[in-house]
Amino acid sequence: MKKILISLIIAVVVLIGACFAYVSVFFKKMDGVSTGPKIAQNQPDKPALLVIDIQEGITGKTAPKFTKSMVLQSEPFIEKVNQTIRVAQSKDMPVIYIRQENTDKIYSILFNNFLAEGSLSAALDPRVAVVDGPVFTKSKMDAFSNPQLEEFLKANNINHLYMTGLSAMACVDRTIKAALNREYTVTAITDAIIGEKVEKTEQKYREWEKAKAVLLKVDQFR
Repeated sequence: MKKILISLIIAVVVLIGACFAYVSVFFKKMDGVSTGPKIAQNQPDKPALLVIDIQEGITGKTAPKFTKSMVLQSEPFIEKVNQTIRVAQSKDMPVIYIRQENTDKIYSILFNNFLAEGSLSAALDPRVAVVDGPVFTKSKMDAFSNPQLEEFLKANNINHLYMTGLSAMACVDRTIKAALNREYTVTAITDAIIGEKVEKTEQKYREWEKAKAVLLKVDQFR
């Protein structure tokens, strides 16, 4: 009996270790900042607004406990984002929605279909104002990992990206850096961007500014 119990404990420990290793590899695959062809410079300013990853499974009623900090910030944050969307509409500026969708079945099992492809979790948070604009999905942090985004920007001669959404430490950060790699003008609307921790979010603001992104408040976006 003792040997069976020890064997079971070892099996459980090995299984837990394998799960942690799998998740670690999964997140490494998701991470990274892409490079791409640099856009033409000295062209008339043609902006678009990006709304990144404001989804039911992160800020909504079905969000898991590990996104609690996002849920707690969500009400004033989404109102700020909606304010930027209204301004963009008034300026005939394209509004581009980005959604994270996970297609990995093992990850979906481990995390109860969190942002799984086609799930309610992966849908846009219903509080987000949805206007006529494209919705691009991605399976990595960097929104440019979906080539359709870059194709849309090129087709519409867009060279200036206003960034809103979440998370400042992950998807917004990687997308800003990927845009800067391509020499887009990038403006981060800081009070329409949130992260898991305020101090780390503010650290990212300074990092983006140092990398030549412009920082703006929602009330300055006119």
